Amino acid sequence: ALVSWYLGAYASRGAKNLGTYACKRLGSGWSIHAERRAADLGTTPYGGVDSVWGWAFANALRLNSAELGVQLIILGRKVWSCKYPDSGWRAYAGEYHGHAHVELTPPASLSLTPARIQSVIGGTGGGATGGEDMFVEMGDTGNAVRHLQYRLQNLGFPVDTVDGSYGEKTRAALAAAIKAYNG
Repeated sequence: ALVSWYLGAYASRGAKNLGTYACKRLGSGWSIHAERRAADLGTTPYGGVDSVWGWAFANALRLNSAELGVQLIILGRKVWSCKYPDSGWRAYAGEYHGHAHVELTPPASLSLTPARIQSVIGGTGGGATGGEDMFVEMGDTGNAVRHLQYRLQNLGFPVDTVDGSYGEKTRAALAAAIKAYNG
């Protein structure tokens, strides 16, 4: 579901599926990829420099992780885990440039649908799933902005009014949220 949504929603931005493959055994069991609970979602050409868009995508997954059942995200040399949600992005020794490694909880891997992800995060509409872009900026209006404002408000970062208009208050609330979660 995650790969299907991602490719449909962001193909126009260069989204690629780098793997939901069944790879090697690790220790006493198979990799989480082999369990079909992880995917490597390309955000730039493989091995390329991590893009602003890639980080925005990873943060959108992180901020909506409880709703979607995302348990771990790795991008670049940073990792976020639902075990330490308030720690933000932490240093990671591995190299995950050009793609986000995303792991789902076992229940999410069985029940998550592209439609559910679309309803939580959105998408550009450039692919099969339709909808609005999850990345909005100053001056934008519409449902994607309203959703962002709603999420910020519920996380404790006041936007004044949830009106679907990205202005200075929304920008300030988003900056505060990013600072709080990324340290």
